[in-house]
Amino acid sequence: MTPDLSVLGWVGTLVAGGAVVLALSVGGLLAVRRTGNPTANASLGSFLIVFALEVVYVLLIGIQPAGEYLWVVFAPLPYTLSLGPLLWTYVRARMGLGRPHWVHAILPVAQACVVLSVGLAPTAAKSWWVLH
Repeated sequence: MTPDLSVLGWVGTLVAGGAVVLALSVGGLLAVRRTGNPTANASLGSFLIVFALEVVYVLLIGIQPAGEYLWVVFAPLPYTLSLGPLLWTYVRARMGLGRPHWVHAILPVAQACVVLSVGLAPTAAKSWWVLH
């Protein structure tokens, strides 16, 4: 696989890659931090990790030749439906309103189940998913 990017495309990819590494590092540190408000720290750290995974997924989709590699298309990385509830949890925790109700986790958990079941499935199942 040889990506066909210009110099500006390579620089943009490197900058985005550096931002992903930074977001994963800070997100991981915040997720395990126990001082301050643990709920706010964990939700903001998780938000940064999920956002970094989404950026990695978009970079992989943009670099690969169109539809050539199914493992890139079905990589278990995009959990976009969890960004809203994680940010909502962070804001509520910072305002001192506590954790939101469990119902806000239904769509992110459902998306995670679908992404993981399709992303970790054999290639034949991924091909069926593409066709249907």
